[in-house]
Amino acid sequence: MNLPLDFLALFFGQFGDAANDYWDLRPQVIETVLTGHAEWCVERKAPPAEGPARCDVMLASTLDDALAELRRTYGPEMAQWQWGRAHVAEFAHPVFSRIPVLRDWARLAIPTDGGFDTVNRGATHVRDAGSPYAHRHGAGLRIVTDLASPADSLMIAAPGQSGNPLSPHFSDLMQRWREFRYLAPGRAAAVATLTLEPAR
Repeated sequence: MNLPLDFLALFFGQFGDAANDYWDLRPQVIETVLTGHAEWCVERKAPPAEGPARCDVMLASTLDDALAELRRTYGPEMAQWQWGRAHVAEFAHPVFSRIPVLRDWARLAIPTDGGFDTVNRGATHVRDAGSPYAHRHGAGLRIVTDLASPADSLMIAAPGQSGNPLSPHFSDLMQRWREFRYLAPGRAAAVATLTLEPAR
């Protein structure tokens, strides 16, 4: 992803190279600049201009850049610009994801809702030029408990209860996790029973 130059100029124009470690999704900072520090909208080397007018130009330019990128990435039809196409949660296997031959075989991924600032958190990393909107961090385990009635708890874990790709339970909870459907532990018939016995 190429961030609009005008957007980056807000930070780099004020802080120079020090902005390399700072710029990110910072909507409150941008709002503060646009509403209270319009002088930031003028690059240091640019000729003098009225602050608010320059901010308007910067906003229009940034919007044009964003729309152009969306068209390049997702096509000309706005109806195809769906968040789930960019915001995908990937569940990397702790072992097989490190082995080239098995990496794709054990790869699990699903489009998700949510974002950085939503209750259904699905944090992104916009500084990753390759996948700026990928779902990088969120609640893989959800538990809903009424402490007055803990036996009525609900829970879900993604992508499944087994870390074995050969198990039918390796990814059987992933869809349910995305759709906020839960399991009711201890209140449903067991699907299978695993018995561990000491070696003789």
